[in-house]
Amino acid sequence: MEFLLVGLLAVAAYTIKGTTGLGSAIVFVGVAALFLSPREVVPVAACLDVAGGTAVMWLSRAQVNGYEKRVLVTLMPGIVIGSLVGAAMLAILPSKPFGIAIGIMVLGGSYLYLRQKLLSAKVIESDSSSTSETQKLVWGGLVSGIFGGSVGIDGPPLAVILGPGRGKAQFRSTITLVLLLADLIRVPTFGALGLLRGPSLMLVAVGVPCAIAGTLLGNRLMTLMSERPFAILVTLLMLISWVELLIHNA
Repeated sequence: MEFLLVGLLAVAAYTIKGTTGLGSAIVFVGVAALFLSPREVVPVAACLDVAGGTAVMWLSRAQVNGYEKRVLVTLMPGIVIGSLVGAAMLAILPSKPFGIAIGIMVLGGSYLYLRQKLLSAKVIESDSSSTSETQKLVWGGLVSGIFGGSVGIDGPPLAVILGPGRGKAQFRSTITLVLLLADLIRVPTFGALGLLRGPSLMLVAVGVPCAIAGTLLGNRLMTLMSERPFAILVTLLMLISWVELLIHNA
């Protein structure tokens, strides 16, 4: 039963990613944590994100050159350190607090996801200096890495930092590449910590083709569906998931 649920959830989550470019981790981790432990959900989600992120990069390969190298170079050291710390926390500390943390991240991520989509037609001007932005990127990368390694949801901190002052295409190409590189770091880390074995690997085997299929489907739907109503629906579903998750871990 778990394999069927993971497969269906992967298709749904990565259809959203293929359609909007964001939201797969919020959907997959938030819902899967209702029937799997955080130590199972987070490593599996990282593996699926590698598959889905690679598919998105391939589908948007014409925009790959739009990513910002300076942003990437500044973010990645913090993401690497944070990912290692977060993964160690997940492996060592009790699971229940992470279930609650996932619920909180789902709530915050849903709000930021909806806000970013409702403002997708606008470019918010940033008045921060280069030094201030560099500091935000360094600390934001560290926070994102810790959240990604421990609860599997690393997008919200990056959305807060990368959203202002960037157009939609530039934002999408940059954040997609950052998230993909972060997951490529986390997957072998989870494996080295013994969090990817046996049943988890079977869930990955089921979920990866479903994630790729969902991404391809979402890419097709992107031309047929307006993002705003879709983003509102996703957010409502995630708020329901958040309530259920907090009740489950109370």
